[in-house]
Amino acid sequence: MKRSLIGLAAVLCFSAMAADVGPEVYAAAAKYTFGQSRKDIATIEEEIRNAKSDAYKPIEEKLIAAIKSADATPDAKRYLLRLLGIVASPKAVPALAECLKDQNTCHAARIALEPLPFPEAGAALRDALGQTKGNLLIGIVSSVGARRDAAAVSALKKLAEDADATVASASIFALGEVGTEEAAQVLNDLSGKVPPVLQRAVLRAQITCANELAKAGKGDKAATIYQALMDAKNPKAQRIAALKGVLGAMDREKAAKFIAEQLQGEDEGMRTATLAAYCASTDKALRDALAEKLPELKPAAQLALLGVLSEMPEVAARKGVLKVLQDSKDAQIRAAALDCLAVHGTGEDAGMLVKMAAASDDEGKIAKKVIERMRGAGVNEALTKMFEGADQASRAVILGAFAARRAESALPMLVKLMNGTDAATALEATKAIETLGTAAEVAPLAGVIASTSDENLRKAAESAAAAICTRVTDKEPCSKALVPALEQAKSTAGKMAILRLLPRVRSEAALGAIRLATQAKEAEVSEAAIRALTEWPELNAAPHLLELAKTTQNQTHAVLALRGCIRLAGLKDKPLPDRVSIYKGVLEAAKRADEKKQVIAGLGEVPAMEALELLQKCAADKELGDDAIRAMARVAKQAGPVFGDKGAKVLEELKATPGLSAELSKAIDEAIKATKNAGMADGYMVAWMLSGPYAKEGEDHTKLFDTVFPPEVKGGGAWRPYVVPPETKGPRVIPLDKIFGGNNCVAYMRAEIESEIPQEILLELGSDDGAKVWLDDKVVGGSNATRAMTEGSDKIKLKLEKGAHTLLVKITQGGGEWQAVLRLRSASGKGEAAGVSVRPK
Repeated sequence: MKRSLIGLAAVLCFSAMAADVGPEVYAAAAKYTFGQSRKDIATIEEEIRNAKSDAYKPIEEKLIAAIKSADATPDAKRYLLRLLGIVASPKAVPALAECLKDQNTCHAARIALEPLPFPEAGAALRDALGQTKGNLLIGIVSSVGARRDAAAVSALKKLAEDADATVASASIFALGEVGTEEAAQVLNDLSGKVPPVLQRAVLRAQITCANELAKAGKGDKAATIYQALMDAKNPKAQRIAALKGVLGAMDREKAAKFIAEQLQGEDEGMRTATLAAYCASTDKALRDALAEKLPELKPAAQLALLGVLSEMPEVAARKGVLKVLQDSKDAQIRAAALDCLAVHGTGEDAGMLVKMAAASDDEGKIAKKVIERMRGAGVNEALTKMFEGADQASRAVILGAFAARRAESALPMLVKLMNGTDAATALEATKAIETLGTAAEVAPLAGVIASTSDENLRKAAESAAAAICTRVTDKEPCSKALVPALEQAKSTAGKMAILRLLPRVRSEAALGAIRLATQAKEAEVSEAAIRALTEWPELNAAPHLLELAKTTQNQTHAVLALRGCIRLAGLKDKPLPDRVSIYKGVLEAAKRADEKKQVIAGLGEVPAMEALELLQKCAADKELGDDAIRAMARVAKQAGPVFGDKGAKVLEELKATPGLSAELSKAIDEAIKATKNAGMADGYMVAWMLSGPYAKEGEDHTKLFDTVFPPEVKGGGAWRPYVVPPETKGPRVIPLDKIFGGNNCVAYMRAEIESEIPQEILLELGSDDGAKVWLDDKVVGGSNATRAMTEGSDKIKLKLEKGAHTLLVKITQGGGEWQAVLRLRSASGKGEAAGVSVRPK
């Protein structure tokens, strides 16, 4: 509190000092030259800032005295004149006017005079017009124009005819800024007298003058100028500027008529400019007024205006468009009018358009597309209402429109039509349901599949059900609809169709129904069930497929079952042990070398020790040995640090295989080298277990930062190894975008750090986007960021006891690149961490 009072006292003291600046300070300031201290001038500036306007008079007097003093330098005058312009009254004008005559102070003086609101300032500038020359005169002229000084018109007129083109041009421009009727007349007179080099300056000034007249409420006068400037002999830029001006100066009816005339003129440039000005106008009433005139325009103008109206839904154009469509025989114009109705049409126009679309001609095709795109009110309701009384061709148009318009409100009617007696209508309705349908429509579709004898309708219903089951996220309602339908199906074809659909719903009930159907008496149904089982997308089908492969007497079915297992085992997002287990089961059940070789090829893509061990057994088989050895080499190169000494031992034993070719021996050597690859290189962590990607509907990457996914729970998540290629130089970046892909998701990286001693080390982390870090299940750092990756942007201290520690890292992804780089450093960050080793875990 004491400190605050002292500060307040200091401020008050300073303000008092600043408010009582003596004449000696002003006298000292008058002697200032460039490069010296500005202390005295700054003190005067502070006095002005702290003074109220009613206290300006003494400051003004001191400034005038300083400026007039014999000791005043040009540098000081320029500063003091600027300050005088702030506090000036009419009393200051003579001092300012005197400085207009000196080339050292003229600019500062006129800048001070220009904004002053009293007539004396204007008179001083006008007087200076006859007392200055060259650049000084040009500056004075510009100030007179900026003040819009009507009393200066006659002087500016004289200067506009000056032999110096620069002076003349500045004076012409100033006349435009004055913007009075008198100035406009002077400019009009000049347009025929000035040399060609100044003609464009006159045109620009006339535009400026007309703008000022329009602002002053003299729209008729301004419009007259604008229209004269639109003469074809004038440059295009001035004509376009005049066009924009005239639209703002005229009343709406005249402006709309004027635009219509320009659109129908012979000058293509002006037609284009007119259309652009119309589109840029913010006057809705003007735009509506021109749209009403659409039917009155010439064909070319109609076509041009229809083109822009199709992009202007806010304009009331429907009436004019319908009139053109009614009257015109020109195919191109009619097509443009139809296209316009997609934006401006309403439910009232649906009947006409459906009737047109039902025809098979080109215009009918356009009308069909228009119905599908119409944005107006009541279109879906109108289509539904007219359906009952429509002929067959119109019904087809309406049903297609429902699908294209995604009119979900029509679904109840479409389901009813699908179950109706009219085969053609039922088929079209079913096709529409395929686009619009939800899980609720799967039950009626399943009913049709199970009961219909119409092959085309059944296929359409199957296609619709397949599309719906694929796109819905909650598949349980689909399962509840399809499983009972399998039992109810009357025909073999119906049962087969439902069996083909069941893999899309993934439920246990659907899997059970497929298994039961594999025992069906009808051979076609049984085979369809077996094929459905082989297409099942989850690993829980594998035991049943293996059982089938072992027990069936049908060799084709056995091969199908094993290939289904191989497909499931090849799913890279599934847990590695489960995949190896399936491959092992196939090897045990397979009787043909083809399937065994497929298994070996698949195992070569499974970076797990179990895969390496299983391949080791296959290497003893003469028929499969070479393929197995190559596959082992591939596995070791992918995940060498994961296997470590255990993997190296397996490969060393393999190398002792008699009769090993040079090619295979080299592959094994490279694999052994990979197993000895450390989990670190130059301090970078290069060997990881990865899990992901994980996402949650409706959450972006910043929210996912704190969302808990399975890898954050002990024993959770499906993991796979990743090792940065040993030949990589520089930062060892983990390219998560290439490994996982996706947007608004996260992935996890896990490794084990073992320390030889208790110590503190530094983890330098760079990530795109954010990162969260755990050490032994405790969050130790991170950033919920949206950023490009910069090496070492996060520095996190890790306190290690002697022994092994688990490091878990979560990397978020918004979009674009997705990557991370991690490096272990000493606690000071000046060298690599000593006494630590890393391996995936």
